[in-house]
Amino acid sequence: MAYGADGEVRPLAGPVPAGRFTVDAEGRRLAFVDVVQEIPCLIVLDLVSGERTVAATEPVAGFFWSPVGHRLAA
Repeated sequence: MAYGADGEVRPLAGPVPAGRFTVDAEGRRLAFVDVVQEIPCLIVLDLVSGERTVAATEPVAGFFWSPVGHRLAA
């Protein structure tokens, strides 16, 4: 959940399995696993713009941001 530009609370994503998310060093992007068209995908959500990007469609055992948050390793 987050506040939108209008001040309203809105969901960022559906339920995320416990421990299956990470926030970049700047606190701007959230990476998590979500189901897209019945396929588990690694998603990157820009917390400022709300834009969602599918980063991977293969199963991932784990993922993390680089120390400065510019890259996501899976």
